[in-house]
Amino acid sequence: MEKRTQPKWRVPTPSDRVSLPDLRLFNSLTSRKEDFVPESGIKVRWYTCGPTVYDVSHMGHARVLKDYFLFDVVYVLNITDVDDKIIKRARQNHLFGEYVKMDNDLVGVYSDISEAIRTLKKKSTCDPDPDKREYFRKEVDRLIGLLSSQPPNGGDAVAYLINHARDAIADVLDQKHGASITDHRIFEALARNFEDEYHKDMQALN
Repeated sequence: MEKRTQPKWRVPTPSDRVSLPDLRLFNSLTSRKEDFVPESGIKVRWYTCGPTVYDVSHMGHARVLKDYFLFDVVYVLNITDVDDKIIKRARQNHLFGEYVKMDNDLVGVYSDISEAIRTLKKKSTCDPDPDKREYFRKEVDRLIGLLSSQPPNGGDAVAYLINHARDAIADVLDQKHGASITDHRIFEALARNFEDEYHKDMQALN
């Protein structure tokens, strides 16, 4: 598998010599852990591009920096509430919700998952991102295994398949019917929901 190249990393030069806690963070540029060195003493200026509010956001690390390591964190962010990811996720959630309400039978659900597998197989060979190709291959294997499995304790096979193939089925539904979803209230409701959740998390972090 080919590796993506990253720009060269330059270690920050602090302007103030202060005693710092021993903190090492994973650096996505170097793909290894590096010493965390603020440029100005213990002040950390943190800018977050996002979140793009289409799912739950994890922000626990901000509280760790402030409360445990005693850094003076200046946290600035923007919130993206109109974005292709938001629109797609809102369509998928809406279509999947309608799908679950239908009187689905085992043959139809099996067919929908099989269609998803075919789509993922194509993506696993055509996507330019090697990490995504690997993810798609693993998802194909998972779904193939799902189709040959049985629900535990003799449960409802249809509900079992739908529940464990939610994302795959939602993607198929979006490909087929996504263009028909044009009500902006559907998109806005998703963004507002996760934006509110994010603000609650930030308030809990103080």
